[in-house]
Amino acid sequence: APEDTSMKWLYLAFLVCLGVLFFSNPDMDDFRPFIKEEARTIIQDQVNAPGLGDVLSGAGAELAESFVDNVTKRKNYYLFSTYEIDLTPRNRSNDAYTFVGIGGNFISFDKFDAKRR
Repeated sequence: APEDTSMKWLYLAFLVCLGVLFFSNPDMDDFRPFIKEEARTIIQDQVNAPGLGDVLSGAGAELAESFVDNVTKRKNYYLFSTYEIDLTPRNRSNDAYTFVGIGGNFISFDKFDAKRR
């Protein structure tokens, strides 16, 4: 009987974990501010003038947030989602960036490289 009780608790813990992942699966409304902050950070890192970097990163972050819906494909797997931002012009090599949203957080699988652009 003790094995039955521990298996029930293990099963319950598993279901709770699945429920937490399901309800914390980020959507596009969560992804937009994440991308805005990522863009701000990338621009500040690329511009070496502190005052100018702040101005450009603010404007660039707003622009990135406003266009993210047009260049992003979200795939919802219910417990997590993938986001692919495709910045590829028609005649260029692949310029896509992939993120996974899970547990209310985002994980990047591609590092932005300004030289690649």
